[in-house]
Amino acid sequence: MNRFVAALVIMGLILGVCAYSYRLFSSTRDEMISLLDAIESSALAGEEEETVAQLCQEYSERWMEKESRLLRFIRHPQLDEISSLTAELRYLASGENYSHLLAAISRIKVNLEKVGDAEMFGG
Repeated sequence: MNRFVAALVIMGLILGVCAYSYRLFSSTRDEMISLLDAIESSALAGEEEETVAQLCQEYSERWMEKESRLLRFIRHPQLDEISSLTAELRYLASGENYSHLLAAISRIKVNLEKVGDAEMFGG
């Protein structure tokens, strides 16, 4: 009987950690996508380079804060790609042509969705 109870407790802990990591990722994904949408709309609206670069810097800082927490629970190569693309955003925002910036934003969003799909219980 003790083994059965211990097995249930261990399964409960595993499910709890899985649920917590998915909730953490979901809130982070939503926040990052809203910041990326703001950068994208700013670039498409033709706002000044400084404004777009400032938004990219804000996104980069928020991602670096969240990344360390995500890496505790989630191990995906897409997180590394998101980090490398995030490092490039500010430099891509410095040009007059934002096409590369918009492409990088799209790739980040796709990678965020891939990680989210992989973290689902059925994924």
